[in-house]
Amino acid sequence: MDNLRDELLAVFDAEYRDHLRAIRAIVAAGCPDAQGLAEIFRRVHSLKGAARAVELPVVEGVAHALENRLSALLSARALPDPADLAAIADTLDEIDLLMTAPPRMRLPHPMRGQHRLKTRPMCRCPWPGSMRWPPPCMISWPWPIGMSGCGRR
Repeated sequence: MDNLRDELLAVFDAEYRDHLRAIRAIVAAGCPDAQGLAEIFRRVHSLKGAARAVELPVVEGVAHALENRLSALLSARALPDPADLAAIADTLDEIDLLMTAPPRMRLPHPMRGQHRLKTRPMCRCPWPGSMRWPPPCMISWPWPIGMSGCGRR
């Protein structure tokens, strides 16, 4: 069974990198139209499902929170503003950080509920430009699971 999971994780590793590369390209272009936003949404949705399939609940939760934000933009027929684009980029960095962390750190801390993963808003504080990645709240273990930015909500 471990061989199958290892194979699935290897496939997920390539897939998540492809999704993040494509999303970053759209964000770098400023996501100029609804088609770009829809493509970001589709890729984040796929990433969320793939993370669920390989049992990476923290990555799934972070992707789910971003998917909710993108869904709100799509429902409002709005394009992301510069703060939204920065928040999307920060969330992609968070996913990258989680995937490059040791496997034990990809799991939720047993003393914390995952409800915050599903409801956390995108951080709109001044953190993104003021500090290097990762933010201090993500460096120490246990992480405030599913959070990006400064940790203020």
